[in-house]
Amino acid sequence: MAVGGWLAVGWGHPSRPFVSDHDELEPGAGAKAKYGDLVVLFGGRRMLYPIILSQGETVHVKAGLFHHDDVVAKPFGTIIRSRKARENYLHLLRPTPELWTLSLPHRTQILYTPDISLVTSKLLLAPGSVVVESGTGSGSLSHALARTVAPGGHVYTFEFHAGRAATATAEFVAHSIADVVTCTQRDVCAHGFGLPGIGLEHNYADALFLDLPAPWSAAAAAYNVLKCESIMCSFSPCIEQVQRMCVRLRELGFVDIHTVENVHMPMEVKERQLSVPPYLAHGAKRAGDDAGSDDEASSTAPKRTKSLDGSVRPASHWAARNFAKIGGHSGYLTFARKPVDAAPTVPADYTDPPLAGAPAAATTTTTATTTTTTTAASSAQATSDQ
Repeated sequence: MAVGGWLAVGWGHPSRPFVSDHDELEPGAGAKAKYGDLVVLFGGRRMLYPIILSQGETVHVKAGLFHHDDVVAKPFGTIIRSRKARENYLHLLRPTPELWTLSLPHRTQILYTPDISLVTSKLLLAPGSVVVESGTGSGSLSHALARTVAPGGHVYTFEFHAGRAATATAEFVAHSIADVVTCTQRDVCAHGFGLPGIGLEHNYADALFLDLPAPWSAAAAAYNVLKCESIMCSFSPCIEQVQRMCVRLRELGFVDIHTVENVHMPMEVKERQLSVPPYLAHGAKRAGDDAGSDDEASSTAPKRTKSLDGSVRPASHWAARNFAKIGGHSGYLTFARKPVDAAPTVPADYTDPPLAGAPAAATTTTTATTTTTTTAASSAQATSDQ
């Protein structure tokens, strides 16, 4: 059942697993893996292994040694067993943005599915949308955006670090989404979002996402690239970054500015055996209790109940609890809308005011306040370096 659940979120033909076209097969329609495909071998929580199938190659993981040749021509959802230990097996899965997020090689901190789903929903993305992203990083969000806007839409993603931009571009080509995602190496805080021949810097994007250490430095460029009535989102791990960004957004005329923290708490429901105190076992009574009838004593004894399949066993109960390991704080998501009656672009002579629009009195603050500000800036720089 778990495997079917994973496959149910798959999209597209095996040669284009991350995006969908209306004329392609429905998910799970008997597709089989072939050489050159990116597939995911699934062995359980935290045991996902993305591989590109190559003739004669092997992959050695915790569950054992597996041969690529044993995977080829198998339908997705098949159990793949190790040749040396047949009791060890993995499930063959078609990659999806959700699976890629859980198994990708980390080059930076990434967004996970709970935050990604909220972003794509609140940005009102749909097939045909044009979305701009700054801070490509490991490409987790980029893959989800590509699936959301395809067919007919496009993702323009920008990365400051040249090496990360080149690696991300190669991944987009290998995953057959290069026609949906364009990755450009650029410092958008200094040079904006313009692309030759596209005119991307003026009223072009239906939505925009920023994952930058100093997003307020790119807020004016974001204003210019967005269409009126479009929404932008900024992801920041530190609340000091959120404060500065909100001030800058208000200065530029954005409306409906609000910040959320998406705390994800998965639950599990399990049937557990009751722990019966000794004084209740076999109809025993606690010391000092009044003597009662046999009927009263028997009513306190543990009962035997029928399970869902009709069999009889000792009393048990169903319990719901959160998973023992829950992800903590990931970051804050700040959303803002460019007004419908807003000027198309900021004035040509616009220059960014001091960071976060800090009041003049800030120059006379105490040493403790200055230390806090410096720490926040250092934290933002550390985020950039990750």
